[in-house]
Amino acid sequence: MAKARELIEQGGVVPLRGRVCRTVSSDGERTYLTAPEACNCPAGLKARFVCFHRVAVILAAA
Repeated sequence: MAKARELIEQGGVVPLRGRVCRTVSSDGERTYLTAPEACNCPAGLKARFVCFHRVAVILAAA
């Protein structure tokens, strides 16, 4: 939750279209396409847990 809030505060969630956003990796080197339902980051692709990018998109939309 803390990483998701930090991502939002630093402007790391950029809406693209609909519910899809571009999010920034924790090291700032990469970006990912993220929606509330999915993310193409390594953790999101494994789909074992909800990544902080998805949490940030959900919080930003609220």
